[in-house]
Amino acid sequence: MSCAIDSINSYFQTHCLAGKIKLSLLTIRAHRHRSSPKITSMDGGAGAGERRRHTVASKPNKRPRRSSEARLKKEVPACGGDIEDTVAFTGEETTKIRASLLHWYDRNRRDLPWRRTSDTKANGDEGERERRAYEVWVSEVMLQQTRVQTVIDYFNRWMQKWPTVQHLARASLEEVNEMWAGLGYYRRARFLLEGAKMIVEDGCGFPNTVSGLRKVKGIGEYTAGAIASIAFNEAVPIVDGNVARVTARLKAISANPKDKVTIKNFWKLAGQLVDPCRPGDLNQALMELGATICSPVNPSCDTCPISTQCRALSLSAQDESVVVTDFPTKVVKAKQRHDYSAVTVVEILESQDMEEHESNRTRNVPGRKEGKEETAMWKYVDKKELSTMGLTSGVRKVYDMIQKYKQSKLDSISEKQRLRK
Repeated sequence: MSCAIDSINSYFQTHCLAGKIKLSLLTIRAHRHRSSPKITSMDGGAGAGERRRHTVASKPNKRPRRSSEARLKKEVPACGGDIEDTVAFTGEETTKIRASLLHWYDRNRRDLPWRRTSDTKANGDEGERERRAYEVWVSEVMLQQTRVQTVIDYFNRWMQKWPTVQHLARASLEEVNEMWAGLGYYRRARFLLEGAKMIVEDGCGFPNTVSGLRKVKGIGEYTAGAIASIAFNEAVPIVDGNVARVTARLKAISANPKDKVTIKNFWKLAGQLVDPCRPGDLNQALMELGATICSPVNPSCDTCPISTQCRALSLSAQDESVVVTDFPTKVVKAKQRHDYSAVTVVEILESQDMEEHESNRTRNVPGRKEGKEETAMWKYVDKKELSTMGLTSGVRKVYDMIQKYKQSKLDSISEKQRLRK
């Protein structure tokens, strides 16, 4: 009877982790007066506390292979609650993963401009560490929603123009947006500028802990962890899409990676892996692994330095219907949003005194919308006001062209008036 129970327990445990059966915790109770044991399941996900009973006669000799349609529609178990529900790393696992990752990272990390001074500045004086923190901050913000190869040139130009946070704090929003043009998501650039001004105005130097960094506008949990661990050697985790994917496959977590409880568990597991001596390098190694080896669609498991600790790979070897890319669950992307921009045609009035047309700083412009006549209020702005509006470089070029034209007309008028005298 004990052998049968062990066999059934192993069968259900494997299928639970592989996403075959929606069970998070299995407790098998044998009843001597019955020929088959009963299995009591307790779901630790959204329906925590709800109990269901299943009767299993015996382990089948051969599992029928699922059709492709059934495989796409399979339900995966949710991981919720405390870290125990996600099967925390053991001490031995943690030691092996740290050593393997750091060994691999030291030999295979990409040569990126924000990494080149890492070793010298991590242990340098306060000024060097702050400069390093600033470099990490700029690179991490630029890398959000943007490819690495695209960011490299932008990062180099940015650091040439504003090499320290003090230099950036003296810049205008217009200058920052012009430098950012082409990267998109201009709010990121504005937050960088506002954050730099906050740090400089505070007068206490660059924050060197996660708690201090979180007080800076625009710096969230991930960016704060990256700066603190890489620049100031604080042993804190970071979790981005790459780290979440690597962690999910290491522990075969097939829950929705966008779920709040799942994200919380990813942070807990990543926290276990952080190396106390080299936290920044370990965090970068996890991100590097996810970006180059443990990719979403075609992971290179043969060259992965931690493949022997990967539960998803182990399950795929046991069951041909399971693949590593089943972890984590694929989330349906939101429908793409379409933005529309309005173009304003500026009529340049030729007058002997063009400045008088600027004295009235507002204009009512008639327009139509769905058959209804409407009037919009347009306001004239000067160069100083324009610099605070965060316009793109294209709009700024148009504005400069208009200003040059106006200036040339004014000069021409002034010259004619001088000759008449």
